[in-house]
Amino acid sequence: MTQVQTVLKETGVTVKTPTFLAQVERLATTIDDFLIPSLRLEIHPDSWSPVDFLQEIPETQGVDLFQETIAKIVEQYLGETDTKERVTGIKKDRFSYTVNPLDDNASRFSHTVDCWRNRHYSLKHRIDGWVETMQQNAKNSFLRDASMIASSLGVLNMLGPSLNGTLAHSMAQYTQELYQQTGVQGEEPVRLYQLCFQALAQAKGWDKLEDKDLLKVLDAEGIPVKEFAELTGREIKPSAAAIGRCNLVSANSWFSALQKLRRQGSGKTIAINGQTYVHPFTMKENLQARIEDYNILTNPNNTRRTEEECSRFFNTWLDSCSGIHYLADTTRFKIIPSSNELITLIQAPREDYLAVPYAQTSGTELDSARGKYNQDLSRVEVLEQPAWLAAVEEDRVLLGEAFDVMRTVKKAPADW
Repeated sequence: MTQVQTVLKETGVTVKTPTFLAQVERLATTIDDFLIPSLRLEIHPDSWSPVDFLQEIPETQGVDLFQETIAKIVEQYLGETDTKERVTGIKKDRFSYTVNPLDDNASRFSHTVDCWRNRHYSLKHRIDGWVETMQQNAKNSFLRDASMIASSLGVLNMLGPSLNGTLAHSMAQYTQELYQQTGVQGEEPVRLYQLCFQALAQAKGWDKLEDKDLLKVLDAEGIPVKEFAELTGREIKPSAAAIGRCNLVSANSWFSALQKLRRQGSGKTIAINGQTYVHPFTMKENLQARIEDYNILTNPNNTRRTEEECSRFFNTWLDSCSGIHYLADTTRFKIIPSSNELITLIQAPREDYLAVPYAQTSGTELDSARGKYNQDLSRVEVLEQPAWLAAVEEDRVLLGEAFDVMRTVKKAPADW
């Protein structure tokens, strides 16, 4: 398989294709389909030892790990899911002083193999086959529909959306739930995926990166920040300066909320024409606040936050001091990240908009007749959409992170 690599100039980190997530999936699949069954379903002689296991580890193409590291993943996984006696209903074949999980899970007699096959692997193989077929059908559907779209539009040589490892974690969760509901014991695909994820991330040196550099790498690899945090236990701060927990100011209208914010006197301030005004959050700062709040996994009392608690700001409309200024009777408009006209407002406008001379404001001028507007966009399209980039002040990392969280919160398709 050809491997392509790109070096991120800002961090010096190499990003490869197949992607990190595809490598994790490949490694977890190899361990689950080959290495663990080879220990449990083959009869090993008394002379066999855990050192011999290294010779049984195949070369996993595209996975940057030494055999010793893979063996440690298998050993840790077996040590945490050691249920041989519970599953087989017989005593273990080794003596009680055997403590190495690799040695302890190596079958020595034919009846052990038969017990594992009859009571465990027969049902497991059926489930795995169905799940694999379902996953392959999903991939084929993406490619088939992409080909149909390209053909309909007359677009040639265009690749379809990639599912390069992005389904693996959710499929592991689904498979594990099937195991638990049907009585397959001893296997935990989610834990195996997590161990592989952690080992590969550490091998790439990501554990030594600062948050701002790690966020750039995760964005380039297409790894959701929340998923990385859950799998590694590392809580990552947002991409820009920390803004702390935010109190939501609720009111009937934008002007009422602005007055309430001014009365509180605890917000940011800005000087305009020699006078100090309270500065509501910009759209970029609202996104930062949403993401920061979403990535906090525990409450102040150390209880784990629910999905509803984490996504609360993504399910709430947040106004900002950012504005869009339209030129009447044209398709031209400006994106204004911080609007002085909104910040200095002294009375509620009679209409749902402010009547301001177009030449009076400064911002990024665009034309809605040129480009994609008022329609759904893919992640790639959003990161190149000039209006979105202007709204977030060219912060592509923040924009990509917000897109990933929104896709998770709204349970949108993987190619959305």
